[in-house]
Amino acid sequence: MSLSVPRPAFGRAASPSDPPPVAPSFRPRLLCAVWGPKGGVGKSTVAANLAAAIARTGRPVLALDLDLRAPALGVHFGLASPGGLATLLGEAVTTDTVRHHARPAPGAPGVHVLTASPSDLLSLGAEEADRLIAACLDAWDVVVADCASPIDEATTFAALRAATLVYLVVDQDRVAVETAWEALRLAADAGIPRDRVRLVVNRYLPGYGIPVSAIEQYLGLRARAVIPAQPLAYLRAVQEGKPCGLSLNGKPDNPWARLAADALGTEAPAAPRHGFLTRLFRRRTREVVGRG
Repeated sequence: MSLSVPRPAFGRAASPSDPPPVAPSFRPRLLCAVWGPKGGVGKSTVAANLAAAIARTGRPVLALDLDLRAPALGVHFGLASPGGLATLLGEAVTTDTVRHHARPAPGAPGVHVLTASPSDLLSLGAEEADRLIAACLDAWDVVVADCASPIDEATTFAALRAATLVYLVVDQDRVAVETAWEALRLAADAGIPRDRVRLVVNRYLPGYGIPVSAIEQYLGLRARAVIPAQPLAYLRAVQEGKPCGLSLNGKPDNPWARLAADALGTEAPAAPRHGFLTRLFRRRTREVVGRG
């Protein structure tokens, strides 16, 4: 399956007149808004694993669940949804109250989580969403926000406007890719600079669905990470209440580590490349051991 590119490029580059991300002036902050315009592409999985991977670099991270329609971050970190935003929004939203209501993730050192529940759905307006995000950025160096799919959701729009980086999550489904194209157009019309948007292809299966190269061409974005489909690892991680990427820590081909490096602007860990002599030596060693 392939996609044609029937429409001209859209969006615009950042300009000096663009409002800066919502962040305190005394210290640089990073807000990564993880956004999947079509539901079911695994954006919450990406948000949880990105938060955990950044925390492994030594930077404290707040994982903020802004998907008030279908909150899922608590599940990924083994935390119940009650509490978090549900109790925070009954108080004045300040740096201190955000810190008080964010809970440490048991299986992901360095990550705190502000969970949400569907009951919070109608309790946040645009000004409240802006205030919440600003307080979170005052309290943490890095905030990873799991956004709801509709761009006109108050929390999603506030996060996209304030974000340092927007990670657009798609899978190889044609509807997901076309929905992402339309969402990018709406984001551009809303004044969100195109150069803040980064593409993540999730649940990738080589030889099935739309190739990554066709997705990149259609959306006009380079994939910053291609996450392989690992349904059994995902189900096991959810059962254990910890991000599935933690099982890949220390491995050279860890896509979550590469995504964290992209977010932090650091060099991604390179996979080791073994030359012919190394491979030959290993094969001869196995043969000798086998004869012994």
